[in-house]
Amino acid sequence: MEPNALEWFRLEQWGRGLSSRLFYNEVPNPTWFRHGGHLDNKEEQLYSFTHAGGQQLPEYNIDTTTPEGAERWRAEYQFLSALTPELIPQKDFMLLHEYPKFICEEPHFPRVWNLFRQKTLRRAITAAVDAGAISVVDEAAAIKFMGTTKNSLSIAQFLQAREGLRPDIFGTEGYEATNRVLEAIGADFSVNKKTAREYDSQFWFNFDQKYELTEIGMREELPGLVSDPQNRLRVEAILDETKQVLDQVEDAAERNAARVEAGSQ
Repeated sequence: MEPNALEWFRLEQWGRGLSSRLFYNEVPNPTWFRHGGHLDNKEEQLYSFTHAGGQQLPEYNIDTTTPEGAERWRAEYQFLSALTPELIPQKDFMLLHEYPKFICEEPHFPRVWNLFRQKTLRRAITAAVDAGAISVVDEAAAIKFMGTTKNSLSIAQFLQAREGLRPDIFGTEGYEATNRVLEAIGADFSVNKKTAREYDSQFWFNFDQKYELTEIGMREELPGLVSDPQNRLRVEAILDETKQVLDQVEDAAERNAARVEAGSQ
């Protein structure tokens, strides 16, 4: 029972919906009636900013820690794999309790990753100027054209102009300079119009692949990306959690491969 009577009248306690907005990192605390049952882990089961993008496994109600449950799940997985082998391949089989926790998508991580991308882009442009591939004038014009704020770059309006969606800025000095700069650094990626992914999202995906951006590289750049020590510790904690999850995935894959090999023999 909530001891503070004022909390009883919050809109989120009535109507069973997102009827009031949460503050950043505030953990929802609905009543038993509003949720309609027992909560094992409020932080993970309910909507929160920390776990907003998190994925969860479906509830199969099978205890795979027992031999009977493991055999039942194996038969269920084989049935699902036979129905959709391209979505549920047999080689990815593992017991339910062996599935690792999904990688965290807490807001601090994509925010810092975006800063890391933009810093890499600026470095590539500076290196092209030093190599004589582009002029200082083109560099300044391109940075001004892509700069949404003093420290932020956006490629969206350039891509929109190139694809004919912004004829008002197509052919301008800033557009042409940006075009020359991207060609010089090898980042003049073409866009795929057969996908729902935004143009700028496609660009940054290709940029990550070309420049081989990794979480390890971002960790090395953290002192220059995040000045606040507390925020830096948060990002490092997220990176550590991601590494643990990837290690669990690798271990589970090795166990599964050993299990498949033993079964074939």
